[in-house]
Amino acid sequence: MDVVHVTRDFPPRINGGLSTAVGGLVRALADIGVAQRVVSFDAWRPRRRSPSIPAHGAPPRTDTAFGVAVLRVTGPAHLAPARAFCGRPDVIHVHDGMLDDFAAELSAPSVFSVHVAQAMMRRLRGGGEPTLSELAQAKAMGRASVVVLPSPGVRDALPTLAPGRPIVLPLGLHDHPDARAATETPRVAPVVLYAGRFADVKGTSDLIEIIEATWRRRPTARFVVAGGLVDNRKAERRWRRRFDDQLSAGARGATELVGWLSPEALSAALARTRVMVVPSRYETFGLSAAEAMLHGVPVVATDNPGTRAVLPPDAPPMGLAEIAEALATLLEDGALAAARGTAAARYARDHHLWPRHIAGYRAAYAQAAAAR
Repeated sequence: MDVVHVTRDFPPRINGGLSTAVGGLVRALADIGVAQRVVSFDAWRPRRRSPSIPAHGAPPRTDTAFGVAVLRVTGPAHLAPARAFCGRPDVIHVHDGMLDDFAAELSAPSVFSVHVAQAMMRRLRGGGEPTLSELAQAKAMGRASVVVLPSPGVRDALPTLAPGRPIVLPLGLHDHPDARAATETPRVAPVVLYAGRFADVKGTSDLIEIIEATWRRRPTARFVVAGGLVDNRKAERRWRRRFDDQLSAGARGATELVGWLSPEALSAALARTRVMVVPSRYETFGLSAAEAMLHGVPVVATDNPGTRAVLPPDAPPMGLAEIAEALATLLEDGALAAARGTAAARYARDHHLWPRHIAGYRAAYAQAAAAR
């Protein structure tokens, strides 16, 4: 089986959950011997008006990740070399609808993964007409031989699906020594961590209110906000100003905005965290919550399909009104937080590691290849 992934911002370039999800999948497939190549559209997408290099620019850069060859597309001059790089694979795995036109030119059966429920994003943002991303996603689902959904709740967010039954295949985690060590590390400081993009659909405006309300209950609390908007620094600065403007002086002094963290730095931050907060209004799969659990960190999260799919039964998602009180309780009671963290780590290792899920992806590729 020869698989080409068509994606964006592939590790070590990380720009949100899609980068982490696809990187983890490619690594897990490499671990079981699946032959792969990756075409990663970095800082440029087809249809963008201002490519980063002109049509006659320098050749694309190639590197390797997890032993897999990666070609980096950053402008239109790279499209022809990218087609040659892909060759004639058995299956194309498309991870972004805006890249499906490129994948369609390769004349191979496609698997399409829904990493972002575009129709739901538009509705949550109060949009009217479907966005270009939403239209491209619908087109990609209609063309695909197999559509992969990361959690059962995603079905409810998609107005139409490709012919045939979509396959629900969860994402996974890779266990590692730092995560295992973190489960044994006492969390002395009352630290709350958020990790993710800044956006209303990620609950960033709600996060500001949660920080204020939690700090008022527990003034000794400290808040670490990791993330931002790598591809939109202007919008990120606006969000940072909102933290400054809307938090009281006390809560602002207790809050540190640390920007995007590398996987190693995030793992180190989780080892110092007593509780993770996930205020998202919608997630397709709660990968950051699952990673926190792997490190022995209990998660307090809003009710949405992605977090519902990863949390253990004794840690149900909550409404916004309950979150500050739940955080304050875990910050006050270190023993309770440690017990819940230990249970969360056990649950993550029992349910969310890649070896439990990766065979389903190989089966999806075989199903798609049979449709050739």
